[in-house]
Amino acid sequence: MYKYLILVVIAVWGGALNATAQTEAADSTMAVELNDVVVSASSIVNTATGYRVRLAGQEIVTAKSTTDVLNYLPNVSVEQGNIKINGLTASEITVNGRKIYDRSELERLSAEMIESVEVKYSGAAKNITNSAGGSIAIKLKPLHNNGYYGNAYAGSAYGRRQGIYNAFLGGSVFAKVGRLDIYEAPYLFGMDYDEWSEQRIESLVSGNEESNEKVRQNKRQGNFTNTLSLNYDINASHSLGVSWRTAYNKNKSSDFSSGSKSLMMRQPGHQSSNVVSATYTGTLSKKGDQLQVSADWMNRHAEMRQLFFNSPINDLLQNGNSNLYEINADFEHPFGKKHRFNTGFTYRRVHIEQDQSSSEIPDGIISRTKVTAQTPQPYASMQGNLWRFRYYAALNWQQNSVKVGSEKTYSQNAVNPSLQISLPFGDNSRHRVSVTYKHTLGNVPYDAISEKKTWVDPYSYSVGNRDLKASRDQYLTANISLWNSSLNFSASYSYTGNEILWQSFNDEVDPDVTYTKPINIGASHYYALRGEYMRKFFGVWTIKAFARLSFSPENQTISGVTYDKTRLHQYYSVFNSISFRDWGLGAEFWIEPTYRSYDRTMHTVYQCNVIAYKTFLKRTLQVRVDLKPFEQRRRIDRRTSDRLVSMRYTTPAQILKLQVTWFFMGGKKGIRVNVNNPSLGYEESRDNR
Repeated sequence: MYKYLILVVIAVWGGALNATAQTEAADSTMAVELNDVVVSASSIVNTATGYRVRLAGQEIVTAKSTTDVLNYLPNVSVEQGNIKINGLTASEITVNGRKIYDRSELERLSAEMIESVEVKYSGAAKNITNSAGGSIAIKLKPLHNNGYYGNAYAGSAYGRRQGIYNAFLGGSVFAKVGRLDIYEAPYLFGMDYDEWSEQRIESLVSGNEESNEKVRQNKRQGNFTNTLSLNYDINASHSLGVSWRTAYNKNKSSDFSSGSKSLMMRQPGHQSSNVVSATYTGTLSKKGDQLQVSADWMNRHAEMRQLFFNSPINDLLQNGNSNLYEINADFEHPFGKKHRFNTGFTYRRVHIEQDQSSSEIPDGIISRTKVTAQTPQPYASMQGNLWRFRYYAALNWQQNSVKVGSEKTYSQNAVNPSLQISLPFGDNSRHRVSVTYKHTLGNVPYDAISEKKTWVDPYSYSVGNRDLKASRDQYLTANISLWNSSLNFSASYSYTGNEILWQSFNDEVDPDVTYTKPINIGASHYYALRGEYMRKFFGVWTIKAFARLSFSPENQTISGVTYDKTRLHQYYSVFNSISFRDWGLGAEFWIEPTYRSYDRTMHTVYQCNVIAYKTFLKRTLQVRVDLKPFEQRRRIDRRTSDRLVSMRYTTPAQILKLQVTWFFMGGKKGIRVNVNNPSLGYEESRDNR
């Protein structure tokens, strides 16, 4: 009886909400969500800064991770693990207010736990970040007092010629006991596999091959992570939260060269990190004034040994300890129902110590780096509606003060404005055009300042640069969405000052060894075009395809070499999902053709993934199989002053993965759980190879 009554109420409420969604969506302060919608053209609710979509109960989320589902949202793409909005890397992703700084966490979060997703095209003014992309806010399904739900999963993957690729075990549980909200998510992972690569060095003067080394790398890794968060509602207007996220990783790798030198390198090491966060949130008036105060502390410790055999290189011991502190006070005041003012202050302080030593050197210490940096940032923003226009305007002042050891101190500061204007048009506002401008001063490139050597393999390493400064960026994007975001086009221009380039050099001692070092180069300009198509057919088949073309005119002279050509960078992808009640299929393909960037050539990479799933026992048990039938792995050509160094992976990439998931729930449902979790992220600038 009650079940049928609830269904009738939901149907009536859903119909009324559909009839008024476009009117209510004009007020960005309202929590407008459509009932029983799907990720298709008709599901998007526009806001002043982007859009919102409800995913709860939709077949598109079945047997998918959160990362998988993000690929099916308008203007969002996951490109080789990098989550982008309109082609720009997302500046912030949150789950129930918790900032995700380890993006792999989204791969472990089941999309079936998601209630809704909100995408904002412009990042919040309070964020201290190197990215100018927007933000993604994920809300999980609601709970009532003494209710709970969650999942437990296990699986493994097998790669041809690699043996057992990985095995994993984890789960998550959400619960509400009285006024206390609880979130707990443990995860255990193990990996053991072999990988083959090849490095070839060619003389640019004679064109002759100088060396050709084949390297076999064996990797063993195990890690454990756990997040525990407690949030207590003092009353209807005030709450306190504390949280702790801990992670421990132990790894060991061995590199065996079968070239002319037959070098070998072993790297045993471990890394641990802890993040502790405390937050107060309160509603201060009947008008809706809100205050949030948060404090975060993060500690990361890493230790690694690098042992060299048949090599003149000394054995090395790397030690690093990092402490990050961040506080934020944020105040929000609504002006009526159509405008909202926000102001606050963020302060971050970082202290990093890194030592490199060797037992074969009398005093042991080869290099020691101490970096202290602080960044204060006051900010203010305003958003709302003016007639049919929706706007978001923000301004912050940021200062990066850096001290390296006791010898050098420098600072950078900038005033960073942001502006976004959008206008819905057409019948029932089915179309939308928007323009976004953003100016940023990047975060301090902490790790790239350290001048210690970090060996990648016996033939290459990277070293930092204490003179390195953060980049300054400006972005201008125009976007048009047609037929409720089923067809999207965007054009963007970006300007980067003090761009960080990892330049390649010849080692002064060993002619077979090269290294990279980050440097700041002059102003760079980038232009990009992006197109996207999304459609649902027959109620079960969802397809999304997008293409991006970017153009970068190079006008730099670096180490005597002039780069003066316009480079083309392309990216294409197609995603398909067929979802029925108890089973489904999926297939995705992406390709990134060869492109050049200054002294590097990045050769074509592509990948195809196929998934199949089946549910049992009233959908409480789920079996998913992933197959990667083919993949072209990366080959990178790096140019030094007189040599061309080419490195490529040669291991076949066919992988088969099996995962079994059990879903459970109990108690009452109906009220959302407020979960407080760590919000501090650790950013690194490093040479990605």
